[in-house]
Amino acid sequence: LVVGVVLIGLAILASNAGGLMEVGFSLVGILNGPILGVFLIGFFLPNCNLKGVWTGFIGSSVLTLWLAIGGMLYRKKYKMLPFSVEECFHLNYSSVINSSIQETVNSTYSSYIEDTNVDTSFINSFYQISYTLYGIIGPVLCILLAVVVSCITGNQRIEEVSPKYVSSSVHKFFWTKEQLNTIKQNEVIHMTFNSEDKENQHEN
Repeated sequence: LVVGVVLIGLAILASNAGGLMEVGFSLVGILNGPILGVFLIGFFLPNCNLKGVWTGFIGSSVLTLWLAIGGMLYRKKYKMLPFSVEECFHLNYSSVINSSIQETVNSTYSSYIEDTNVDTSFINSFYQISYTLYGIIGPVLCILLAVVVSCITGNQRIEEVSPKYVSSSVHKFFWTKEQLNTIKQNEVIHMTFNSEDKENQHEN
């Protein structure tokens, strides 16, 4: 039953979308965007706490899904210009009557341009965002929400985070050199103690 409902929903969305490529890009952006955001937070922002990360992941997933569904349903449909050359003029456009010919051509093709009487509301403007940008919008929303919520609820204590799981390019923003050296020494001592403890257990 659940699979059937999901397939029917996908069929309805695909019928309103511009094609399979739009559906594919939208799904990739919805699924992979928030996950990429969580990865970037863990790799570059160790001060974000668990509440912030979960809020960013869920919030960006919901907002990206809303943009994708709204875009499929309410995005403006652009009409293709004609490929026929039957109404083209055979005169040289570099001639003296260039301006008059250009005006005639513009009036001829004005009927093929999309209707300008469209909904220009603030919400509808979000639905005009290209589906190729969903993969960027997801991570950006996830990171912004995580940072804001972490600042409100209290950042993660940096002492509880190991620098080896964070990119070395941002170490200087969260730890001093003395702290990094101390952490490395403690980790080496901890690893040495664990290895000796395992050796003693094997001997016993």
